[in-house]
Amino acid sequence: MQPMRIPDERASDLLRPQAYDPEYRVFLCDDKSLGFGFICAPLSGADDAVANHLSVLFNSNWPEDTILQFSLIAFPDIRHILDLFMKVREPAFDPNGGDPLLRRVTNDRHAYLRSCIDLPMNDYSHLRLRDFLLLVTVKIPISGSGAMPEEKDLRRSKELSIEVGKILDGLHMQPTTLTPSAYIHLMNGILNQGEHAHWRQSSSFDWDEHRPIAEQIFDHDAPIVVHDDHLEVGNHHITVLSVKQFPKLVAFGGMINLIGDMTTGASAIACPFVLTANIHIPNSHTTQQKLARRQAFLTKQAYGPLTAWVPGLFSQKEGYDELTRAIADGGRPLHLALSLMLITGDRDSRIEAVSQAIQLWQGNRMVAMPDKLIMLPMALAVLPFGAELSMVQQLQRYRTMSTQHVVRLLPIFTEWRGTSTPLMTFVSRTGQLMAFSQYDSNTNYNVVIAAESGGGKSFMTNEMIASSRAAGAIVRVIDIGRSYEKLAESLGGANLVFGPDAKLDLNPFPLVTNWSEDRDVLMGLIEAMAAPTMPLTDLQRASLGDLLSQVWEMHGHAARIDDVAAALLNADDPRVRDIGVQLYPFTVAGDYGRYFDGSGQRVDFQNSFITLELEELAGSDHLRKVVLLVLIYRIQQEAYLGDRSVKKLLIIDEAWQLMDSPSVAAFLNSAFRRFRKYNASAVVITQSLNDFFQTSTGVGKAILENAATIMLLAQKGSTLEKLKVSGDLPIDAAYLPLIKTVHVRKDEYSEVFIATNKSGGIGRLYVTPFAQLLYSTAPADVSAINRYRQQGLTVEQAIERVLDERSGKVILG
Repeated sequence: MQPMRIPDERASDLLRPQAYDPEYRVFLCDDKSLGFGFICAPLSGADDAVANHLSVLFNSNWPEDTILQFSLIAFPDIRHILDLFMKVREPAFDPNGGDPLLRRVTNDRHAYLRSCIDLPMNDYSHLRLRDFLLLVTVKIPISGSGAMPEEKDLRRSKELSIEVGKILDGLHMQPTTLTPSAYIHLMNGILNQGEHAHWRQSSSFDWDEHRPIAEQIFDHDAPIVVHDDHLEVGNHHITVLSVKQFPKLVAFGGMINLIGDMTTGASAIACPFVLTANIHIPNSHTTQQKLARRQAFLTKQAYGPLTAWVPGLFSQKEGYDELTRAIADGGRPLHLALSLMLITGDRDSRIEAVSQAIQLWQGNRMVAMPDKLIMLPMALAVLPFGAELSMVQQLQRYRTMSTQHVVRLLPIFTEWRGTSTPLMTFVSRTGQLMAFSQYDSNTNYNVVIAAESGGGKSFMTNEMIASSRAAGAIVRVIDIGRSYEKLAESLGGANLVFGPDAKLDLNPFPLVTNWSEDRDVLMGLIEAMAAPTMPLTDLQRASLGDLLSQVWEMHGHAARIDDVAAALLNADDPRVRDIGVQLYPFTVAGDYGRYFDGSGQRVDFQNSFITLELEELAGSDHLRKVVLLVLIYRIQQEAYLGDRSVKKLLIIDEAWQLMDSPSVAAFLNSAFRRFRKYNASAVVITQSLNDFFQTSTGVGKAILENAATIMLLAQKGSTLEKLKVSGDLPIDAAYLPLIKTVHVRKDEYSEVFIATNKSGGIGRLYVTPFAQLLYSTAPADVSAINRYRQQGLTVEQAIERVLDERSGKVILG
């Protein structure tokens, strides 16, 4: 068959929506139907309650011949996420306080992510970035004989729209009403893939109510050429595959596997696509009569001689028996067609995408084939409002099923899309650009990160710091090992080293802002000093509290640890005097007194990015524990007194292991609970999730209980299984098989499983070559950068030179 060319000025004749009524929120289509719809967030998990909600949707009182569409769209327009990415980072571009290196990192990442709309993420992957959307649309036939709807049609449509919206909202799909502008935007992004497509140039899609909606979709350089096995729209190809054979059983939620292998990230459909389930609502009584007649025929034939010639008769009979039982159990007979539209750049990419999709679906026991010779009507049927009643019988792609079966075949699932704010950005295994910010939590902003050596912890934490600083956050890092010293120097931060010779004043009393609120914190600090291994008794703790209050009333901010020790030593009860004796190391006469006697220099927290290094206090774990708690208290007070509109980030890397003492759990509970009030996030990092359960005092559990977000990089499967068996796994065990697949691919990406109090999923961190060098702690990278820094170059210039050097460019001067 010769290709048929449809010029762009006539392409609009193929689309049904013509007008829109804002009062009733309904589209008027030229096939005697009314339509409405919702743009939704796909689900990342499912249970029986979700299936039941969907069954209610299909069992509603729909007019006969209503058509519902569930379209999962791999939408290429991610600019709204990228725009928000830049808006979050506006402080980095402040002419009075922005950082040029952060501007460079931000601009590089923005340009890289935007390029991945059309180009693969890297040389090793075909995957491109997209934003997965679920579009739910409904077409209701007009009741009268005329082309225009009657008032009762409009009222009925609005009532059904409200009902559907409530059901979708109850499913947490975040439905927003489909408006003409939104419809034009979606259709333009699907059908126009040219370099100068409208959606690439403008985020504004204003509906011209004086023109038919269908005429506002196609760009002027996008004629349609219809071939036997594909369409050409402009310079891109469109192919539609339809299901020829469904599997006997599909687990609810299993449809997610039709867009890619979730456990490995392999075989993901890389090109833009639309996966649509069209559901036709037939007359229930008539349909059930037809089913009964067909079932009776098959029952008779299945036990007759014909089965020797047609072996599939018995299996057809079983299928009809199952369908009849499902309808008898309260299901409704429905007609379902499932089709996949692939949008590719040229012939070769089309052939590759079709082959890949067929293989992927076969792996999920679903046979799909290209719709040759009927490509145009099949493509139109995949598009929103494109399914037509006249095509239900003519196309012969619809299967009769019950509500229970249809619900399992809806393409409503994708990987987790992240949170709402792109403070950090990740990429899902199927290409979703994920936004993440711990500050989006509705409980607290604290985070636990567990990462084995080589699991990408350094890059993840450096990215978190750089992103937070670009967003204007104040960052404090308590570390053992100088892991963030280089980044702090690069970003103009300060590195404070606490060593034996450091003349720093850590007396906590000058930090008090409200004694009634801070009293318990001071008690925790004193207990950590006096009782590092054995907890105080209730009597000792009560007496300590009373005496602390007396010391505060007498000395106020001028109080010192010596004053507390003296008050304790003067107590009548020998058990209380014991506390004073145990405080001796922290008095002026003790080994650590110089840190707390007020003679040293107060720690300067003027810089917005400070690392606090405790490695040189390795000779005394006891002192390091106390210093750590004082620093946390100091940072907490800084947050309390600071501007609460400014985000604060405290990172404790590995040093948390020093906190295994009886007094620490209560201290952390108090401190971490208060962080959210100050717009502050505490991030605690360790190598293994199991570390949090190795402490005898419960401090690890206290940390986990106060963290709304858990980020797991590569973890040993055996460790996770032990936590599951012991009942200590702090994440839904259903995620365990997925978490075990988290991995790092050197020089390509590192993966992380993020669990929030709402949902969770795997994200891949891709960084630009510039950021990779900036974050790297590898000796060869640090040495190469320092070599150019010693020549007087800035950090940015030095990194550029190293990149040029490694790419083989000739370096002059």
